[in-house]
Parts: sequence; C-alpha cells; structure tokens
Amino acid sequence: MLFPQRGETPLTGRWNDRLDISGFGLCLGGRATHNGRVQVELLAPRTLGLIGPVLAEDADLLLEAIARLAPGGPISLDLTEVTSIDEGGVVAIRRAATKAHDLGGILILLLPPSETLDRIRDGGLDEEPMILVE
Repeated sequence: MLFPQRGETPLTGRWNDRLDISGFGLCLGGRATHNGRVQVELLAPRTLGLIGPVLAEDADLLLEAIARLAPGGPISLDLTEVTSIDEGGVVAIRRAATKAHDLGGILILLLPPSETLDRIRDGGLDEEPMILVE
C-alpha cells in the first residue's frame, strides 16, 4: 500500500508518522530524501507535494500516486519544493492532469512565484482546461 486510507499509515495508523517508500520515491507525512528524481509526498488526503526535479521519467510515478487517491474531486500538486521542470516533466504533469480528470477531478498546481511558475507557463500548463494554477 503506497498511501494510507483516511489519513492512516500502514505502519501505525497515525497520519503524522513517516513512511518512505524509496523504490517508488514516495513519502508520507515527512520529508523524503532526494535521489535525483522527483519525490512525492502525501501532504493531505488529496494533496501531493513534489520535491526535486520533475523529469519525463517521473510520469509513471506521478500517475501511480494520483491513481492511489480516491476518485472524485480536485487533486492538488504542491510544487513549492520543485527545483526544476524539464520539457518531459511538463508532459508528465499534463499526463497527471489527464489521470485526475479520468478520476472525476481536476489537477490544481500550487506554485511558488519563481522559475517553476515560468516553466509551467512556458509549457502551456496554465492554459490546460484540466489544470488550475494557484
């Protein structure tokens, strides 16, 4: 199980405990270690935090993380700790938006005012109808 149900971890049943699944780059309730690829952290029941660079090869990880969330309603991606996004990373986020849409929601991007926001705009993600940028 990658994500807990209703705010519980499979380790102790408490939301604040950390669960780092290194093979998947996923971390629940704590900071993930950086291994050169994006890390995905469950910040709230429908909010995923991304840490590090977002690259094309991260698409499957993002899709799996979104698929683990319950269907229906918006899904937020917190990009405040993203260090860079390449062209393939923009495609990965676009695919994540499609997955969120398939699950009955939209993807909300939570961005810092920085280079990350410029890259999101340059990639056209702020114009996608399935993505809301905040």
